[in-house]
Amino acid sequence: MNIQKLIKWTAFSLSASGILWANTAIAQTKTAPPANTDSSTHASTPVSTSMHISGSCSKCDLSRRIMPGLSLQGANFSGSDFSHSNLAGAKLHRSRLNNTSFHKAYLMRVSGVEVNLNHAELRGTTLSEAKLIASNFTMADLRKADLTRGDFSRSDFSRAKLISTDAMEAVFIGAIFYKSNLGRGDFTGANFTDAQFIDTKFGDANVGNANFTGANLSGASLYKIIGLTQEQLDVACGSNDTHLPAGFSLTTCPQDVGLMGGTAQSLQTPIVPQIPIRSHATNLPSQTEIVFGQNISTLRIKGPASKHNIDLEQAISLIDKSIRDLPLGSPTRARLTKAHDHLEKLRAVTDK
Repeated sequence: MNIQKLIKWTAFSLSASGILWANTAIAQTKTAPPANTDSSTHASTPVSTSMHISGSCSKCDLSRRIMPGLSLQGANFSGSDFSHSNLAGAKLHRSRLNNTSFHKAYLMRVSGVEVNLNHAELRGTTLSEAKLIASNFTMADLRKADLTRGDFSRSDFSRAKLISTDAMEAVFIGAIFYKSNLGRGDFTGANFTDAQFIDTKFGDANVGNANFTGANLSGASLYKIIGLTQEQLDVACGSNDTHLPAGFSLTTCPQDVGLMGGTAQSLQTPIVPQIPIRSHATNLPSQTEIVFGQNISTLRIKGPASKHNIDLEQAISLIDKSIRDLPLGSPTRARLTKAHDHLEKLRAVTDK
């Protein structure tokens, strides 16, 4: 009878629109300790498989809960609040957690593939030994998060904030850090093999003993970086826009290498026909098309639009949203990323 009451109480508190079921271990689910509770006690909470949730529960309040081993595989919890909760060992495979708050949550050893954490709030979150592969961290806030010894291979951290992040010995093989900020982060011993750091701001991040084999540092800012050696740069490549500390050098990357699912691949193959991208921005005339040629090497505007009535901000925003909905390995995603860069350049010209 007590177990049935616990199940009903949990279903009510989650307010989930999907299916909720639990085993007898659900008895472990209870209110999390106050924020001033000793962190060592919090960290000792056992990892177990106690609950599985499917369906959706958008904007639910699940803060300050103890739910180790929670399974959210395939569930939609966009915009929900898991701040200060203990989700150690949670299974997040293909879950939608965009715009979700995990502020100071305990996510040690969570795992999942293609987890959507776009715009997620992960400040001060413990993600040590997590394994989130090919996942979406675009524009996520990871300031002061702990990613120590985690595996984030092939994940996308574009425009993410990793300021003061601890990521010692973390694995970022094939990850994308396009225009992200790594300032004051500790990446000692991290594995950045084949990672993309195009226009990345390293600030005074510590990269001592990090592996940059095959990494693309085009346009990256490294002049304040700590722990960098010439040997690390000898196995990477960059561009004329890469800002290096005095006395360092870097091989130029081939011009046909770009972003493609977190790995350096040629944008020349496969060749696809030109694709018109029609913006639905309210300020864009109905007859206007922004057309990109093959491999998006050229851009032209067709129709009566001028620089005064094209809302580039909205066009760029629409492309950003489309990119986030596509899988990391998608050729279309790579093309749209290139299109976004072209529009950024066009905006810079029209602003002059």
